[in-house]
Amino acid sequence: METLRSRLKWIAKGVSHFIELGAPSEQEIRSWIEEEMGGVDRFDRFQKKGDRLIRAIAPERLLVVGAGNLAVSLWQSLLVGFILGSSIWVKPGSGTEKELHFFLKRFPISLRRRVTVLKKVPTEILKLADAVVVLGSDETIEVIQKSLHPKQRWVAYGHRTSAIWVGTRPKRSEVYDQIVQDICLYQQQGCLSPRWIWLAEKVNAFLFLEELVQAMDRWSSRNFSKKGSRGLTPTQEVLIYELRETHRALGNKVYASVNTLDWTVIFDEQGSSELSDLPRVIFVRGVSEKDLMKEFAWMMGDLSTVGIYGVPSESLESIWFRWGASRICSVGEMQRPPLNWFHDGRPQISDLVRWVEKSAY
Repeated sequence: METLRSRLKWIAKGVSHFIELGAPSEQEIRSWIEEEMGGVDRFDRFQKKGDRLIRAIAPERLLVVGAGNLAVSLWQSLLVGFILGSSIWVKPGSGTEKELHFFLKRFPISLRRRVTVLKKVPTEILKLADAVVVLGSDETIEVIQKSLHPKQRWVAYGHRTSAIWVGTRPKRSEVYDQIVQDICLYQQQGCLSPRWIWLAEKVNAFLFLEELVQAMDRWSSRNFSKKGSRGLTPTQEVLIYELRETHRALGNKVYASVNTLDWTVIFDEQGSSELSDLPRVIFVRGVSEKDLMKEFAWMMGDLSTVGIYGVPSESLESIWFRWGASRICSVGEMQRPPLNWFHDGRPQISDLVRWVEKSAY
């Protein structure tokens, strides 16, 4: 009989190829499972807890619907499915099909044969799945949820955005490089990608911007050749150009890569509080704690991660928590959450499990 213990070495062997998931060791995966479940054997047999016996029941059939913007989120959900031992139906988001097959090929056949890749999600599969995980837009989530019945386990990871808060001006160029890495990784398409940098009142904005621009140039020189692809669609190119011109017209200071669309930094002096989903576009705003609460209240419910440099006050953290933030970390770590992180504030394994119990005898 296959158990989670027997699967672990094969799971670890496959995921070790993926630095995007932290390339965790077997022991690191085991520690994550023990942290969430209380033990690796919870799925395979009853174990005593107080005056009763408990056991976790994993979903037999798991449906995972991926988003079109970032393959790594889908990989994480499949890793959870392998740990659960479920049969997995997976519908990759548009444009991530190749990344899905690349991921699956790194795992042994004993795990791959659990996975069925779908081109679309038939209604009958929606009804048959014991648990459903959806990564995507709020609109996609709403459509799928309407087709589910109340007895199905349901986890949705919808639209979120992230930001950076700087409480004191960094003096070392490495810190700016870390900030730029957070901004530019994954084409700034994920929920962990910062869209805004908030500067505390005591931070000299123009000195900060001077260093940030230099770091953006360093990143661009390392990652793009003069004639190489920037990973932008024609539509994105037009929108970035228009965004630059619009904010110049508004009176905001626009810093941009010369003769390319590699990166754009907009110092928002006018308080436009705009949200862009364009690659390597970052807004910077010098703002007090009081004004931050007023000007960015539209983030309520959508904030995911805040990367920080400095020490925020408890009152500032409480604002972020009210807006939905589930993770605060140092700059440079925004795009590299730990394996056991609470995705949108939820445990990843135990959220899909149901528990059964019986009296100890």
